[in-house]
Amino acid sequence: MCCRTPPCHQDGVFSFYDHKQFRKLLQEYVPERWPDEEITQRHFQMMAYAGQAILEQIVTNAFSSGVRLSGLKRLVYAGGVALIA
Repeated sequence: MCCRTPPCHQDGVFSFYDHKQFRKLLQEYVPERWPDEEITQRHFQMMAYAGQAILEQIVTNAFSSGVRLSGLKRLVYAGGVALIA
């Protein structure tokens, strides 16, 4: 594995977490909310932060693997995810 989250492999592939692993990962970014607890703006902000942080790690892994596997030094990144990354 080459990065912490999500499970990334040297060839650029990543694996999905099961429910328990993903819940534990989210708790590193967002404090767990009790089922009867009110959902606040802060919860939404922290979930957005967690999603962005995990997505950035996926993209970083994909680019690192692309450079390593292709031998190219310059890659182009475009599309919806590229606009928010």
